[in-house]
Amino acid sequence: MHWDLNTDGVSGVLARVDEQADGLSQRARTTLDHLDTAHGAARGLIVGGIAERSPLREALAEFSVRAADVSEALRLQVDACADGAARATAAYAVGDVIMEQWAERAGRVASDSAIPFVLNPGR
Repeated sequence: MHWDLNTDGVSGVLARVDEQADGLSQRARTTLDHLDTAHGAARGLIVGGIAERSPLREALAEFSVRAADVSEALRLQVDACADGAARATAAYAVGDVIMEQWAERAGRVASDSAIPFVLNPGR
């Protein structure tokens, strides 16, 4: 099997992943802001004469906490995947450099130890 990674291509993909993840984070923040606004508006819905005990308000508060947790977990997973891909690509590039150095060294050793070609064996 032959592997040949285009490190510039991987870098471009990772840049797009980062842009998309930033957009996702921004949309998540906007959603959480809207949920917070809805939570505040639910204060006017009074059940049993207690403004703070609105079932809608409690449900929105619980949903907001869970949505924030899911959003954070998703962003952490995206970051971990992108970081893993970046590290693997960097290691691949370092491996290419090391293999090139070994090949050059082996070539020098082979040329230094080669039996010289004799032009005039009778001398």
